[in-house]
Amino acid sequence: MKKVLCSIFSVFILLFLMSFPITSLAEENINVYYEGELLVFDVEPQIINNFTMVPARTIFEAMGAKVKWDEETQTVTVKKKKKSISMTIGGQITNQDGEVISSETVPVVLNDRTLVPVRLISEFLGAQVEWNENTNTVYITEKEKIEDDSWKENLGTIDMTSMEVSGSGVRADDKIVYITEGGDFEVSGKTEDGMIIVNTDEKVKLRLSGVDITNSDGPAIYFENTDKGYITLTDGTDNTLTDSEQYNYEDASAPLFSDDNLEIKGNGSLIINANYKHGIAGDDDIRIENGNITINSKIGDGIHAKCGVKIIGGTLNITSDGDGIQSGEWNITVDGGEINITTIGEIIGSRKNIAGFPNDFERNEQQDDGAKFDSNTLPENHRNNVNEKGGISQILNNIDTSVFDNMTVEEVTEKLKSMVENGELSISGNIEDTQQTQDEGVTTNEKSSKGLKAAEDIYINSGKINIHSIDHSIHSGDITEINGGELNIYSEEGKGMSAHGNLNVNAGDINIEYSTEGIESKAEMTINSGNIHIISTDDGLNAGGTGSDSMEHGVMDSSIILERLAERIVNGNIDNQQNNMPPDFFPGNTEQIMQQPDSLPPNGERSTDNEQNISGFNGPANFGGQRTDIDNNGHSITINGGYIYIDAMADAIDSNGFLEVNGGTIILDGPTSGGDSPLDTDGSMWINGGYIVAVGSNGMLEIPSDDSKQNVLVVSLSEAVQKETIINIKNSSGENIMTFKPSKEYQALIFSSPDLDSDDIYTISYGGTADSESIDGLYSQPSNCIGGAEVGSITASETISKLGTFGGRFGSGRGGF
Repeated sequence: MKKVLCSIFSVFILLFLMSFPITSLAEENINVYYEGELLVFDVEPQIINNFTMVPARTIFEAMGAKVKWDEETQTVTVKKKKKSISMTIGGQITNQDGEVISSETVPVVLNDRTLVPVRLISEFLGAQVEWNENTNTVYITEKEKIEDDSWKENLGTIDMTSMEVSGSGVRADDKIVYITEGGDFEVSGKTEDGMIIVNTDEKVKLRLSGVDITNSDGPAIYFENTDKGYITLTDGTDNTLTDSEQYNYEDASAPLFSDDNLEIKGNGSLIINANYKHGIAGDDDIRIENGNITINSKIGDGIHAKCGVKIIGGTLNITSDGDGIQSGEWNITVDGGEINITTIGEIIGSRKNIAGFPNDFERNEQQDDGAKFDSNTLPENHRNNVNEKGGISQILNNIDTSVFDNMTVEEVTEKLKSMVENGELSISGNIEDTQQTQDEGVTTNEKSSKGLKAAEDIYINSGKINIHSIDHSIHSGDITEINGGELNIYSEEGKGMSAHGNLNVNAGDINIEYSTEGIESKAEMTINSGNIHIISTDDGLNAGGTGSDSMEHGVMDSSIILERLAERIVNGNIDNQQNNMPPDFFPGNTEQIMQQPDSLPPNGERSTDNEQNISGFNGPANFGGQRTDIDNNGHSITINGGYIYIDAMADAIDSNGFLEVNGGTIILDGPTSGGDSPLDTDGSMWINGGYIVAVGSNGMLEIPSDDSKQNVLVVSLSEAVQKETIINIKNSSGENIMTFKPSKEYQALIFSSPDLDSDDIYTISYGGTADSESIDGLYSQPSNCIGGAEVGSITASETISKLGTFGGRFGSGRGGF
């Protein structure tokens, strides 16, 4: 945020200093305390024109506020609860209603930091500010709110059948019950055309005790105005709220709606039937502590809060046409409970419009591994159209690339254009990236049918969450952080988890049964711990997302498709590589593999010819192992621990910046497409620790950087090996180091383990049998692998040791391609 503001404000400060003469600058440091804690700034606060100015982000975050930058309008917006301040560059400071709250000062930039008036901002956000002139110290404290619990003494009853009421400040008028004073009211009875409206500055609690309310022209319960609204579900009672398809109340949008904070608790049950828009909605925070709540939302979201949503306990069963739970401007926090979400809405760019796209997928039942996704069972047109990456690879497989021999990329591009124009080649129009359009749903009114969607952050700390969504299952406009809990995710047409900011996994069980991309961060992804299983038709883990330069409204231009096809044909078509192999050199011919006099010496050392053949093995940007500009582009994946299993049709792990593995267990059933790689980066790739088994195609194979701190073995075969064929590694003592049964065909292996000793000789074989149990295809150690064909041996003489024949362009970058 600061970096964005800095570039914009740098010129503005000069104008500011000319327009507003500086009358005083503090010669001594100014100390700022918030709730007794000294705040540390990287740029010292200043006194400018008698206003104490402090760096914006530090003070806002200390106060629990959120900061947004709108580049189009050049406006900084600070939000805390229902209050917000907008500061437009060169303009005035206004509140959420557009009212000017100061015309005497404006934000300024000093030393690349945006400074704002501390008293004005703090007091507007509800804090008290004191200035000690003798010590140059600012003291900021939150105003103590004196709780008035007298409202609890006003006990009353509401019978929706007879429309009889008791208590102070409550009355029934025809079909509507009005509450105008704070109180605690027990609500029962049934009405097929009625509602409750609350309008008071005090707190109001409604104890639902066997009530059934249907309203023909609006919400069932409407907290129009209150200090805070409470819904208590009385133990052992069943309650139902149903609204109409048309409303006569403009501000309300759900059978249970609150304009202020809403809290739901109790051990009873509540069924909500939403026909107008959302199930439970509010313009402030929504907090659910317990209860058994079922929401059927015909049009909109299950739960929709303008501010934040916090789930502490209870059981939520949500079926919605829109999002399951949405926070319009704030965060979603899950601290416990069980949440079951099913979304059923149509979305823009839906792959349901692609002929032959399956409603489900087949699973490959394996005796030792349980149910596992087999991407080879997907219909061909599904694999062709799932995503841009798979689409290009499939188009490439249908082209006779020999007609492009000795052509440059530019010449091949022009030839492809001519073929399309003449009807010799079809690329099915444009290849859609539906996720680009779906991601925009966070900040637009476009149709969205996600599981959890927050405009800002999502924090999952505990609880059990089951999501079957049409769109992304979990999506945040900024940070997503998993600190615990159990997540079971099935995303029919979107990503399992997607964060527009950083994504952190610190603990918890994450099972993504089906998705396009499994877990995506538009910025930095860090996995410190947790148990993660991913099945994806695109990348398993992705940092960076799709580049916007090739997309317009979520659709890739055909000229970009042709250009990328040309690059693949010239630089990295797997078929061309295979055509250069001797006809009898294939994994089934053990004798020929063991000889391989011209391609690989028996001891695994590189011959001069092979060294020349693999000169492009890891790409010019990656192989040197030094940090590049791409490594610092704000996109990265760092894995420090945890257990990760990925079955991906595209890149298993794809970083548009760098990839760093320092620990954990990582098992990758990677792609079969020649245009993808088990591990893919635009920048460097470091393996410094952990246990990594990665298999997949070798058409665009990328390997770790040679300055990795842990030994890595890389094996490339001349032809693909059938799925469920065991691959095994033994050391020079005959001890099993690794035994793995991939769920798909494979042609390359990347293996790294702390057990790989330098200068030891390792023998690779495939096709044998193992005598121990396996989990996710990996057999437990000690394991005795018997039989099979020996591929060859390799000496771990370098950090990155290779076995096999390598040709074409490997590790060419273009993560997310």
